Amino acid sequence: RIGLIKDDARRIRRKGEDYYCRSLDNENQLAILHDDALLPHFKELSDAIQLSTGIRQIVIDNIELRPSALRIMFPVLEGK
Repeated sequence: RIGLIKDDARRIRRKGEDYYCRSLDNENQLAILHDDALLPHFKELSDAIQLSTGIRQIVIDNIELRPSALRIMFPVLEGK
């Protein structure tokens, strides 16, 4: 999962427009439970999303996001 998050962050920075962010899409798989080790990667993804102007869709499915993760992601997602 970490590799997918890093790839999405890199592609968002590079592509900028018409991008579909799916690194947090875990549909039809076992749920991913919260892990503090993911927080820096959520921050990296959030930073890329914040700078982007053309993300079409961000899919988050079947991943437990505790308050620590939501504090990182929610302010950025709220404006997209």
